Amino acid sequence: MNKLIALKFVFVVLIVFFIKALVLPSSTFASQILFQDNFDADVDGSNPASGWITSRNSCLYNGLPTKWEVQNGKYGIKINGGSCVTETIPNSFNLNNINPYSYEVDMTFTGSINEDRNLVVKYKDPSNWYGPHFINNGFTFQKVVGGIDYTFQLPNHNASYAFNADQTYNIKTNLNSDHTIDIFINGSKIFSTFDPPPYISGETTIGLQASAGSIPTSEVWFDNVKVTSIDEGIDLNVPLLKQTNPLWGGFLYDSADQWAPPQPTSIYTWGCALTSAAMVFQYHKITKLPDNSNLNPGTLNAWLKNQPGGYIRNGLVNWLALARLSKLAKAENSDFTYDALEYKRAGGDQNQFKTDLGNNIPDILEEPGHFIVGKGIDSNDHFTINDPYYPRSSLADYSNSFLSLGRFIPSHSDLSYIMAVVDDGISIGLKTASKSAAGESFSQGPLSNDGGSGNSGDTVKILYFPQPDSGNYSLNLSSELSKNYKLELYMYDENGNLKLATGSGIVGPSDTDDYSMSFNKSNSNASLSTKSITFDSFIDDINSLCSTSDIKKPLFCKILLFEANGAKKLSSRLKKLVLKAMLAEITFENGRALTDNAFQILSQDINFLILSL
Repeated sequence: MNKLIALKFVFVVLIVFFIKALVLPSSTFASQILFQDNFDADVDGSNPASGWITSRNSCLYNGLPTKWEVQNGKYGIKINGGSCVTETIPNSFNLNNINPYSYEVDMTFTGSINEDRNLVVKYKDPSNWYGPHFINNGFTFQKVVGGIDYTFQLPNHNASYAFNADQTYNIKTNLNSDHTIDIFINGSKIFSTFDPPPYISGETTIGLQASAGSIPTSEVWFDNVKVTSIDEGIDLNVPLLKQTNPLWGGFLYDSADQWAPPQPTSIYTWGCALTSAAMVFQYHKITKLPDNSNLNPGTLNAWLKNQPGGYIRNGLVNWLALARLSKLAKAENSDFTYDALEYKRAGGDQNQFKTDLGNNIPDILEEPGHFIVGKGIDSNDHFTINDPYYPRSSLADYSNSFLSLGRFIPSHSDLSYIMAVVDDGISIGLKTASKSAAGESFSQGPLSNDGGSGNSGDTVKILYFPQPDSGNYSLNLSSELSKNYKLELYMYDENGNLKLATGSGIVGPSDTDDYSMSFNKSNSNASLSTKSITFDSFIDDINSLCSTSDIKKPLFCKILLFEANGAKKLSSRLKKLVLKAMLAEITFENGRALTDNAFQILSQDINFLILSL
């Protein structure tokens, strides 16, 4: 009956352990050497084992008490006198309840493998110790607590191994924080068990042990003793959500019915970034939207579609809109103890990723055309992931790399941001009023059709400038080739409220476009942006449109350039008359001598110049 109760208790402990492993993130420890000794001679050469003391010794050698000693740079003992046990322990090393830790030592089995050899991987006194007992081709892991032998209550207590006489073996024992014990011989894991209560209380250390039993002799030598803390890694409890879930997988993603056909248009196909964001938000205890509905990929998609700038171009999630959501939803999520999730982007920086994991922050990792959540790292620097589409759990499935890192950081700070989005191939720069460069630009590729072919559209260029000061800024667009562009300029105040401005034009080798911006950190409605248009930029636009054949007829190019250069030298009244005549000309020639794109750019230029006179 007592055995049955003990087995039930061990079973319950195991169940609790596994539940904790699923629910809680593991702790992180910086691996460091806590103790080591290679038994080289002391400075004076007198006592190379001066750091060790004998705890107990009932062993004899040829009828006399035997002792631990150093020979040839190894510390050991010879026994020849019947059944006995002896331990030696460091005289000044205390584990101080350090957990987890690894105990490693080189053991030389001198003589027959049928003799007893031992280690003490945790030691308090002769009535409280753990350690493997080596004999023949294997070992038994022994556990003694309070003078009672609990060895046979371990779920697994022995292992086989083909030892050879007069060989040296590297023995490493890991005592893990989850009460599992692993033993490695020469680098190979050959034993693992779970250690249920009771446990040794109070101060403990490590030790070396020797014994003899039915075979009265034993000889064993030890070298390179080392104790290190264990970096167990991190596994954050990020819920796994799938874009393919039928609860939301069939919903129309963004406006994919406009840019995806004939491809599928659902969250199932395009929702990797959306679903990754939902996982991260739920991890941070934001499980409700501002209207108190449940936050999941389906409801999050609907919320973004109803926000100005919720999605960028063709289906790209606007991460800054999600930062705004975190602040708006604060009142509905009492378990979220911060004001908001502040968004920051980093490149493919694994060190930043490791730092975030150490701070209990999962990151959204960008792969080519796909997004996943990075949630953990083990002691061998292997990253674990939640993949919203594929059945993958390791970053090794993506060659252990990523293009960028999306960081949602719990914060009490402000959400102000300047973000600019333009077409690929356009260089974008932002400067402060003092002409200092600000922000960072990058190319953002489209989403891939998960499980199919094709993608969501074209690559775009994005500039991020987090937490800008209120003041004046200038935005410059340029290109090595003449190229049309569309611009979306997002100006978020500290509360995450958005002022969205748009622009369009053409830039080229000698044709740049500048936008002036007045940014108000406290009130986005007070932020303003205007395109800087002069007669010189108007003439540059005509040249660029001629080079792209948006002005189709070379003769019409010459006429427009002649009129613009001539008007530049006239008085304001005459300038206005010439510009009005040019506006009538391009209106008549729209669709004939020039494309609609050229008409839009030139009419914008002309109308601005007329109003400025």
